[in-house]
Amino acid sequence: MSTDSPLHRALLLAAGTATMLSLSALTGCSGEVKVQKIVYDAPLAVADEPTNTTQSQPITEPSTAWIQPAPPLTTLDQARQALEDIYDLDAELVAASMQEDPNRIHSLIMIAEFDRQHADTLMTIIERFGWPTREMVGLKAVQGAYIAVQHAEHDPDFQSNCLALIQQQVDQGELPGAFLALMTDRVALSRGNPQVYGTQMTMAPNEFGIMHAVPSAAIWQSEQLDQRRAALGMPPHQRFIQAIELAYFESIEQAQSRLSSVPTE
Repeated sequence: MSTDSPLHRALLLAAGTATMLSLSALTGCSGEVKVQKIVYDAPLAVADEPTNTTQSQPITEPSTAWIQPAPPLTTLDQARQALEDIYDLDAELVAASMQEDPNRIHSLIMIAEFDRQHADTLMTIIERFGWPTREMVGLKAVQGAYIAVQHAEHDPDFQSNCLALIQQQVDQGELPGAFLALMTDRVALSRGNPQVYGTQMTMAPNEFGIMHAVPSAAIWQSEQLDQRRAALGMPPHQRFIQAIELAYFESIEQAQSRLSSVPTE
């Protein structure tokens, strides 16, 4: 499925995660839009044992010599450029994932290393300048920062710490509520807890063998799911499911699509 197709854009809108660069008015990113803050006793307690964030998965082959050294980050301009580079590289990797790749293991190792490097870059930026806002670095760089957090699954503690910063940005209208929902669910799942907003979905066959979208993990208090989603400006969960299934069945007719083989956000 093309990343520029009307169906792809419809899927993003249904998910509530449409790109801020072209759809900021729809996602509630304008300075005037405020998203209602959610206060509830969600199951997001930190695991009993602290997560070890210093150990990386061993990488033996191929060599990681192609990883570029971290850029200097002593000025906001350098921080902006680094975050925009993360945004651009992510777009390239997404496009490449739609193609047949005979060296898929190589690609996955490369992406994992990029994810680690990007998380380290964002961590340095936060330590020196605070969370990068639109006023500080611009809209594209802000989205690059979010991508870095979203892909930092190797460091769930880092994601958890960033969650509070993302909450602040959502409260101030700097980020759409869907960004908070997605990260809330990812942090919850990394802690072995149910997801809260139903953003983590996958395709599975029903009793008749027909593929349909199902949660990849249990949903906390599912009877109140749409209420929680609405409070963050997100559409009902059923609309999200319908968009995922529509995109999946289109992917069957397009061999280059990988939607059917990966979890759906």
